[in-house]
Amino acid sequence: MEAESGGEIFTVGAGRVVLSSGAIRSPQLLMLSGIGPKEQLEQFGIPQIQESPGVGQNLMNHLSAQITFKVKDGIVLETGEDAAHFGLHYTSTGSEQKNDMVLRTQRLLMKGKSV
Repeated sequence: MEAESGGEIFTVGAGRVVLSSGAIRSPQLLMLSGIGPKEQLEQFGIPQIQESPGVGQNLMNHLSAQITFKVKDGIVLETGEDAAHFGLHYTSTGSEQKNDMVLRTQRLLMKGKSV
């Protein structure tokens, strides 16, 4: 497998390499590589390398929304370890799955200013 890091391209070898790309694209990447349910791979003419019927199953939505705000001039938000962070897990109305929702804060820097 060829990889790039810091502008340098290098080759990595191993008996088996499974590459993933996070929660959103891993099933697609695995299936395009021939890892997944045989019936689905055959449907798209992809040669199967490894039978793995769970690939692409039991997926969940990863909806994301961003709220950005600007503080008044002269106000500086804490950017160090003392910066406020919180997370909230809760169950959406009518859901059979407990704690299916997550709300959390994240500090961003925009144009050199803390947001």
